[in-house]
Amino acid sequence: MEFKLVLKKINNTLSTEEEHIFNAWYKESKSHQIYFDNIVENWNKDDLTVDIEKGWERINQRIDKKPKMFHVLRYGAAAAIAVLLITSIYIGARSFSDADDTPTEQISVSPGVNKAVLELEDGTEVALGQDKTYSSDNLSSNGRMISYETGTKVKGNTRYNYLTVPRGGEFYVELSDNSRIWLNSASKIKYPVRFNVDETRTVELLYGEVYLEVSPSSKNNGTAFEVISQGQSIEVLGTQFNIRAYKDETEVTTTLIEGSIAVETKDSDFSEILKPNQQSVFNKSSHSLAISDVDVDDTVAWRQGFFNFSNEPLERIAKILERWYDVDIYIKNKNAAQLKFNGSLSKEQNIENILETINVDSVIQYHMEKNTIIIE
Repeated sequence: MEFKLVLKKINNTLSTEEEHIFNAWYKESKSHQIYFDNIVENWNKDDLTVDIEKGWERINQRIDKKPKMFHVLRYGAAAAIAVLLITSIYIGARSFSDADDTPTEQISVSPGVNKAVLELEDGTEVALGQDKTYSSDNLSSNGRMISYETGTKVKGNTRYNYLTVPRGGEFYVELSDNSRIWLNSASKIKYPVRFNVDETRTVELLYGEVYLEVSPSSKNNGTAFEVISQGQSIEVLGTQFNIRAYKDETEVTTTLIEGSIAVETKDSDFSEILKPNQQSVFNKSSHSLAISDVDVDDTVAWRQGFFNFSNEPLERIAKILERWYDVDIYIKNKNAAQLKFNGSLSKEQNIENILETINVDSVIQYHMEKNTIIIE
């Protein structure tokens, strides 16, 4: 479905035929509904300064000239590009955008895919990913996930596996207790092949970002579930939540979607129980822990195939794009790094489309050198 139908829907200008097309697309999947609702939410904000339709037309003109490269944008599902809106905080943007007529170098970097490296208990490493299957006596993988055999918990020595998702990848694992963990790009976890009977079920996030759906203790002999991550531990009381703990970030962020969790710092007795729609931020340097209410949609959008940005500075957006597209992004202009953005973008498109959407008002210039994108 063409994006202009989304705009016409928002403005109530669809023809009868277009209304049928839009309704069929909207009902087709939950991701389409989330996609449209995110656009509507951002469309109604008052602090926007970009002519979105003009920006979309600019991108469409580029697509018409290069149909093979940009065919993904014509796909009518979640791969369609969403709206990214620049806020009114320009931080002197015009001082570095005088050369907005200068063409940027063409960039073509594909989005991430399902891929991971599984390290078995004997140290053997197995590459997992698209169109690859793998199985052993207690696990199987279909190329996008790993599933462990469920059954009676073990006694004695615990055997561990490690799962590493590199930049440019995503993967998910279903543990032997039926808990499920989704790993974002540049993430690594450690977990038991089988959990010990009558002992706390413990998983460690070594680095990166994960989303968890934890099997309740009532289905696991009353045993608790714990997640350890860089100086922080989380006691799970039956829940869904997200943890972000990247090595190059100073904070560990935990967001509760539903249920209940207790967040505790390693070097103190301080513990805080989170309620749904709350987020804790643990500072790894000061060991401080702050709790706030948040919109969880922004945090978990990556699980649904989207980037959701709420007043996010360009320097943080660059980090997210680096991990998903497996590129390096260098922002030369420090004012540009602080530009802030709102909006939603599908992850299923190449990075040039992302950059063009951000740049609909020509506030930045960029080019690529080998595997590095330079933003002026």
